[in-house]
Amino acid sequence: PGADVMVSVRADAAVAMVVDPSTIRFAADESVTDYHAPLGSAGSTLLAETLADHGDRTFELDSLTQEELDAIVPELETVGATFDSEHHATTGVLFLPDTFDDWLMSIGKKERHETRRKRRKLEAEYGPWEVQTRGLDGIHAFCSLHRTAAGRKGDFMSDEMEAYFADLVANAGAVIHDLAVEDGTLASAFGWELDDGYYFYNSAFDATASHTSPGTVLLSALIERQIDRGAVVFDFLKGAETYKYRHGAEARPLFRITGRFA
Repeated sequence: PGADVMVSVRADAAVAMVVDPSTIRFAADESVTDYHAPLGSAGSTLLAETLADHGDRTFELDSLTQEELDAIVPELETVGATFDSEHHATTGVLFLPDTFDDWLMSIGKKERHETRRKRRKLEAEYGPWEVQTRGLDGIHAFCSLHRTAAGRKGDFMSDEMEAYFADLVANAGAVIHDLAVEDGTLASAFGWELDDGYYFYNSAFDATASHTSPGTVLLSALIERQIDRGAVVFDFLKGAETYKYRHGAEARPLFRITGRFA
């Protein structure tokens, strides 16, 4: 309540902020946004100027990479802000090798064996599988599968969140990849397949098939797909879950800046 979205644009920069009576911060909550950054070659300058224009408010800038932090800090100093920064989250980034076999070798003997074993086990029980790409036609099925998860994960997918995910497909280029067998879909991944790589935003799997690890099989198949098409990164996005590092990801720290103007 009382908050407004403000977009500042000029030829070489753009920033989107939420302004309420006491605070100005990046638009989009950090719980659903993995990276925040101003856009354009002069984005950091425009961001600092925008914050100064609302100098009667405190500001909070979350989900910044080290590179964004290094670019923004000098601009905040230029406009006279007082601020602190802290590490507040982590993403996991896998830098992809040239071949899938190279990736298998990189994750170590135990994980390599498990990846191959789980693929064989799933095929032995459900028959041949493939990865299918879906768009808006796959949204409801993905969200329905997501709701079958236990606890907070299943509760997360409300009707409002389903509409949000549909909007990401319709207007922000997100895609769904299904692990499909003859009898249906065993797992689904939701993310962005861009020129440089894949950005793994969310996932769901059929709990009745959990003994065959469909989520892990789909993940290895997505990594293989990205390598085959020449992508250079597989970004697991926010969260420090162990499975990301078992699959070769490196931790990327994210930072939060909080501050004010005297």
